[in-house]
Amino acid sequence: MNRAYRCEPRSGLAILLMLFAGAELVIAQSTHQLPPSLSPGESIKAAAHAAVVARTRTGPVDILSDTQGIDFGPYLQAALAKVRQNWYRLIPASAEMAKGKLAIEFTILKNGQLSDMKLVASAGDTSLDRAAWGGITASNPFPALPTDFEGDHLTLLCRFYYNPDSTDLTEPAIKHAVLIQKLADSNPPKYPKEALDAKIEGLVRLEGMVGANGEIKGLKVIEGDKDLGAAATGAVSKWRFHPAKKNGQHIEEPVHINVVFRLDGERVRAQVFNVAGELK
Repeated sequence: MNRAYRCEPRSGLAILLMLFAGAELVIAQSTHQLPPSLSPGESIKAAAHAAVVARTRTGPVDILSDTQGIDFGPYLQAALAKVRQNWYRLIPASAEMAKGKLAIEFTILKNGQLSDMKLVASAGDTSLDRAAWGGITASNPFPALPTDFEGDHLTLLCRFYYNPDSTDLTEPAIKHAVLIQKLADSNPPKYPKEALDAKIEGLVRLEGMVGANGEIKGLKVIEGDKDLGAAATGAVSKWRFHPAKKNGQHIEEPVHINVVFRLDGERVRAQVFNVAGELK
């Protein structure tokens, strides 16, 4: 169940910080980097996802990384209370009548330090974006991650709402398929030797269908080098998803997957999109 935290810094002002949870929610359609002035130096750098990761329902936040079965509810309550307090302090007077919503993704390292951070959806007003961004950066460092968690980071997606309509807070009718990150991590696309020897790099675009059982089928290359495409298809065909849902029933859903091969460091990065072009 979605929860909202209400602040009342000024008379008549209804500003909500909505921190969504649940596999059904889709990351915003476009990715925007905040102006450099909003970043606390090079320590907070915008970075593309190496791979799209599964969301976990655990209180009022969208967790984008593997929780390893750990209950992060108590940890998030403390961390998000700190974000809310700092965000409240930075909300500009102009927000009293402003409407907007934004989403920020960020990572907390094992020791509580803030890491990769990016604005994935803008409110369309820099002052509103800046207040939410500052609410997170001013909360650095966060509490250290729970000691029983063996991972080295926690990646979160937070949504901030200014004077939202009731429609802003309703869940979508269709819950999109979500990648099971452990299986993707176990089967990453690998740079083929033939392409390395020939110094070939670039984008491979795949399309397929996530079945109601979560398996991907009909996977094919629609753009890209043949060898790179074969490497990408071989890996992605082993990935599995939490299937899409409509009215509580599992359904099939088309997906597009971009895999980028770069010779520099033999880097390979992947992103998953639904048919509407939204990041998943």
